[in-house]
Amino acid sequence: PDPAWLKALTAIAGWVAGLFLMPFFTLFDVYGSAAKLAIFGGLLLGLGIVLLRSNKVFFVHHLALAFSLLGTGMLVGAVADFEHDFEPGRLLLVQSVVTLIAYPVVPSAAYRFLVSVNTAFLAVCCLVTREAHYTWMSLWMVLLAALTGFLWQWRARPVRLNSLAYACAFSLAGTVL
Repeated sequence: PDPAWLKALTAIAGWVAGLFLMPFFTLFDVYGSAAKLAIFGGLLLGLGIVLLRSNKVFFVHHLALAFSLLGTGMLVGAVADFEHDFEPGRLLLVQSVVTLIAYPVVPSAAYRFLVSVNTAFLAVCCLVTREAHYTWMSLWMVLLAALTGFLWQWRARPVRLNSLAYACAFSLAGTVL
């Protein structure tokens, strides 16, 4: 058992290593086209999943978590056209699909929590841009409250859904504020 400060430093080192690897993607002109962005995003997400499943070393775990989140962001960014006709609804749809596909596959509770909160945040952003956003926000909060209540009351809830339960509660509090 390592001390907590050593675990924290190791986790930070994994995230910093992931950040230092990001500029190397410019060598392949990854950010130049949506196809390259999608390919590299898929590769990073796949690499993150493989590293999360294969290794229990704390540094590698956090590096894999950074790769998985970056890969998810690249996949979503490849489909959302930020330069020409940006549509927040399309961004939310792609984020939701990637989250639904990756949620059961990625073996990290932190990843599942973060992508679920991000999806809820994008939903709030989409609803705020609508014309009758007060009505839509009210419906969103009722839906989120119902889902939160259901997940917290479910006694036989699978462990994999704990991240979603925490994300719903966190997102509900954030939406209300």
